[in-house]
Amino acid sequence: MTGIVTSTHATARLAQRAVLASDLDWALQLGREVDDGLLVLDKDTEAAAHELERQAQRIRRLGGLRVVRDGDRLITVYRAHPAKQKRLLRRAERRALED
Repeated sequence: MTGIVTSTHATARLAQRAVLASDLDWALQLGREVDDGLLVLDKDTEAAAHELERQAQRIRRLGGLRVVRDGDRLITVYRAHPAKQKRLLRRAERRALED
């Protein structure tokens, strides 16, 4: 959990209500401040889920992308064909075995 100390009571309630530590982390990120804590609204969870789906789509688009660099300098980028991907991976594996 994110730097929060749980009381014995809170630990029992988390277990009874099937709230995982990771769920609590999300609630702490998404929740809105109210009098004595946070409240997570459905519209907040929907907005967060939509943003995660958008990010997932962007990540999927990266499949097959070849980034050529020299240290911190970007040389070029292109979509590598499957045969080129295999060749690059085999070459990298051979180099790793040689080291």
